[in-house]
Amino acid sequence: TKENTWKEAIDPNTYQMYYYNTVTGVSQWERPIEMGATPLATGWFGRGQSGATAQVYVDLNTKYLSRPARKQKDFVDPSKYHMEGAQEYNIWYGRYIGDYEDNKSKEAAADRCVLIKDAGKTTADKASMNKTTNNQTTNKKKTRHYFCLHFARGMCAKGSNCIFYHRIPLPIDDANTDELYDCFGRQRHNKHRDDMSGVGSFMKPCRTLFVGGLNKHKYNTPKELEDAVWKHFAEWGELENVNVVHRLSIAFPRYRLRTSAEFAKEAMDRQALDQGEILSVRWAHDDPNPVAQEAIDKANKD
Repeated sequence: TKENTWKEAIDPNTYQMYYYNTVTGVSQWERPIEMGATPLATGWFGRGQSGATAQVYVDLNTKYLSRPARKQKDFVDPSKYHMEGAQEYNIWYGRYIGDYEDNKSKEAAADRCVLIKDAGKTTADKASMNKTTNNQTTNKKKTRHYFCLHFARGMCAKGSNCIFYHRIPLPIDDANTDELYDCFGRQRHNKHRDDMSGVGSFMKPCRTLFVGGLNKHKYNTPKELEDAVWKHFAEWGELENVNVVHRLSIAFPRYRLRTSAEFAKEAMDRQALDQGEILSVRWAHDDPNPVAQEAIDKANKD
């Protein structure tokens, strides 16, 4: 078997993936034919075409940051929601002590984030801009900013005064996020929880979500359901692939960025598509498919 001479790499300027040939030195954005087709399963790795739509999200974020972030709620009941970063964090249960324990997975979420009207500039963006302008070399851990968990769930009452980002993660944010933390600043665990909920695992990073609760019978065609999954999950970041298993009424959207998957998981849990579903969104299990496993090995080596 002829050895593949193409490798994946990340452009340091745009943080986008490209491909280069270790023998000829040729580089290109498109996935080379020699690397074979991308596994269209539930695998966590195995990237497809380069970020063709990535610039769309960059442009949208630029537009959103030209305005102050909107308050999604006027008041948040403190007895039901914790303040991000406050109180002691229980790493086993994946939540803060005193956090509102929401075991009503059968009930629809009361709020939803709508980027087109909610996203905007916050205190975190202003601090980041000042740091860049002044070219400060302060401690990176002290100056790191994260994304607002309440914003992702559609219920931040602070708006532009929030100390977290009110936008979606971009490639540069993904590159700057510590592997031990998720995009919301929560510590990730060594292993996934048994039910594949929670903040995820740093030993098995996942970019694929499991989506249950699809109302397939309310869609006229399978294509209509697939388009609905694409539309709603693409709002939170660039998707590589969406695999809908119609027989089981489940779907596996796979994101290009790990932080995009983290944001989407919080934004879409107990939300609906186009037919009043109550979605259950968790991390996807590793794909046992040998082709996907080979893609995992290649990505790890690259």
